[in-house]
Amino acid sequence: MDLRKLLSSIQGTLFHPQWLSDRFHIQSKRVLLGLRDNCILDVGSGNASYKSLIHPSNHYIDLDYPSTNDNINDYSKRAGYF
Repeated sequence: MDLRKLLSSIQGTLFHPQWLSDRFHIQSKRVLLGLRDNCILDVGSGNASYKSLIHPSNHYIDLDYPSTNDNINDYSKRAGYF
């Protein structure tokens, strides 16, 4: 069985290696959706995937380290601050 297929089949369960971090990501997305008139600092922002969840009344600052950002091929956006 393909490893990706296996991990996909157990995603969201306690058996998935990233189960705990995935839960934190889901919770943080819920919190972001409700924020208004705040300044949000996204440390390790990568391709700023959370920016679409941020209400326009918030000020969003994306921060990442250049060498990690440069080494990831699927980053479609560079962070605003390095």
